[in-house]
Amino acid sequence: MAGRGVDWRETSFRTEPTQSQSLDSARTGPVLPGDSPAPVPENGASAQGTTWIVDAANGPNTDFTTLIDAEAAASDGDTLIVRPGQHTGFDTIKGLILLDAPTSPFDWPRIEPSSSDDVTTVGISNLAADQAFRIERMEIRGPTETGLFGLSAAVRVEDCVGAVHLEDIEIVMGSFDRSAGISIDKATQFSVNGSRLFGRPAVYDIGDCKSTIVDSFVLY
Repeated sequence: MAGRGVDWRETSFRTEPTQSQSLDSARTGPVLPGDSPAPVPENGASAQGTTWIVDAANGPNTDFTTLIDAEAAASDGDTLIVRPGQHTGFDTIKGLILLDAPTSPFDWPRIEPSSSDDVTTVGISNLAADQAFRIERMEIRGPTETGLFGLSAAVRVEDCVGAVHLEDIEIVMGSFDRSAGISIDKATQFSVNGSRLFGRPAVYDIGDCKSTIVDSFVLY
């Protein structure tokens, strides 16, 4: 199926799909249970797995200085607490939770492409039904390269049966006209809540997706 941008309109600060788009979505809220999970301690084990601290500045109690190393060491169900600063992107096939460190409501972690050749900043793929990925309160910047087929993406979700949820995220597009905010392909439980999505297009549905986008600003 040929991919295409999604047609959106904004109503009362809530972004709704129009009848002309084909996402199997409604204003049903996030797929993952609970909009706001309980606070996670800055180190040690949580109810869902181990909690790791990611800090590019290598401050106190830091476990990893890069998201790439943290993702490699983490297991399904683990939580990554990401401190403010600039971080490089990563790809994962694991069910993880990424949260910002609550140091300031105005100082979010910023995730950028790991190199000038990257065509995806954060890639989530091949999640099974018993896996779930969640990321909250971060800025994700899109790549500046367009890729082999002419489309890059700040967040790319592919072949996921498990739930993928973005909460309070700001996505900044790359510098090319074909730089999507989010690209989704064969994702059956994808949801976004309370986020700001920018791209050309902001959301690119390649096919076979079931998505929900609620209370979000979508611009492209």
